[in-house]
Amino acid sequence: MDRKYLTEFGLLVKGHQLQLCYPQDLSYLKREGKNRYHLYMICRIPYISFVKDSLEVTTGYMKFSIKVEKEEGDFSYIDYKIKRDNEAESNYDSFELDESLRTIVIKKGETTLHIRPTYFYPKEDSNILLPTEILYVGQSYGNEGERSAVSRLSGHETLQKIVQEHSFNRNFGDIAVILIEPEAKIVSMTNPWIPSQVTGKNNELHEKEVYETMSEESYKSVVNITEAAWIRYFRPYYNEKFKQIFPNIKHTSYKTYYDLDFGSVMVDLDFGCIGLEAYNEHIAPINHPIAEFPFHSSEDRKNMFDLF
Repeated sequence: MDRKYLTEFGLLVKGHQLQLCYPQDLSYLKREGKNRYHLYMICRIPYISFVKDSLEVTTGYMKFSIKVEKEEGDFSYIDYKIKRDNEAESNYDSFELDESLRTIVIKKGETTLHIRPTYFYPKEDSNILLPTEILYVGQSYGNEGERSAVSRLSGHETLQKIVQEHSFNRNFGDIAVILIEPEAKIVSMTNPWIPSQVTGKNNELHEKEVYETMSEESYKSVVNITEAAWIRYFRPYYNEKFKQIFPNIKHTSYKTYYDLDFGSVMVDLDFGCIGLEAYNEHIAPINHPIAEFPFHSSEDRKNMFDLF
């Protein structure tokens, strides 16, 4: 079959905000009210630390070095020199590295700040992207967005299991979390040269229904379908659902898109914006994966992005 409607609709979801952190830092993010994130990926990254005795703080700058573990047991080193605003920062009491060399501890009166090396590396302009193994994809939303990924991960059984197994097996690197907030847009496509079953007034009524329904549709359905799409794409080791079959009309969490006869969902995630390169046993290293999943088989319906 060719098209059903003259105008077909798809969903495009991009990662609007991304943040890399360690599980140990989730409590800080929770206290800071970082509730905008509703998707997350548990991953493995190389061990990153500050270089001993490299921290130097003057009235004009802060210097330090970071070392990044390589698979073969060696390290790469990166030097930093960051300008300081003398007037704004002159009242800090002290800067020092902790014993683990994983944190710069900054004290200011009764306030203590902890800065991890991941705050500086990786970044978008890094020459070397950080290899990041995707182990698990999940989401947290609640009924009206009251649950965030940060609150969900604070007592996450799978995260605890991954951390424990990683430690027990003495695997390379560290366990970390990528927090993601998706941003969705409706994509429409009209091609009058491809035969369609529904045209004219009935097609216009379909267009109206799509826009009215999607304007009222809970953001939860976007989170649900994006989670499922990335699970299907990466097929992470610790996930169970959606790894083999997606999309599927039997999956009620994103049923709205079937009800509105959407043609396809496309997900776009730029890991490069935080200096990462994602991979696992199923996916070769990639810093900007884009994946498209049609809602209908090629036998039932022509893909909406097949223009000719």
